Order: sequence, then C-alpha cells, then structure tokens
Amino acid sequence: MAASHHGSTPAAWTAVALILVAFLVGAVGLVIGNWVVFWAGVAVGVIAVVVGKVMQAMGMVNDHVAGCAQQQTVARAQARFRPPRS
Repeated sequence: MAASHHGSTPAAWTAVALILVAFLVGAVGLVIGNWVVFWAGVAVGVIAVVVGKVMQAMGMVNDHVAGCAQQQTVARAQARFRPPRS
C-alpha cells in the first residue's frame, strides 16, 4: 500500500486542534451548567472551520505526494487555476 498523507496538512491539523478545544469547552460548559461557556465553545468551533478553510485557501496543504493516483489530475487543475481578481 502506498504512503498516504491525505489530511496531514497544517490547515487540517489546525482545524482539528481548534475543534477539539471547542468540544472540550462546550462539554465543560454543559457539565457545569454554564451556558456562556457552552456558547463560547460553539463559537470556537465556528472559528475553527473558518480558520481551516482560510488556511486551505492560502495553500497550506500538501495536496498529493509522489505516486498518488490523483497527482496528475490535481497538477492539471492547479495549472488551470486562476485566482479571482480583487
């Protein structure tokens, strides 16, 4: 089986770490009965998704390693990509 690094990117790890913190904060808020803490956890979860997508859009990914079945398809798509004009 070929080595696979799908999901092992700075963007993915950051999003997962923030989501874990969000669930921890939310769970603590529920256990102690503090709704402010619970909703703070929900807010951190939303922020985690945004941060992960922004980091992904910034290119903080290692899309495909050598030998990946989709490497050529991704390379063609990346070559055709043109960033939007601001």
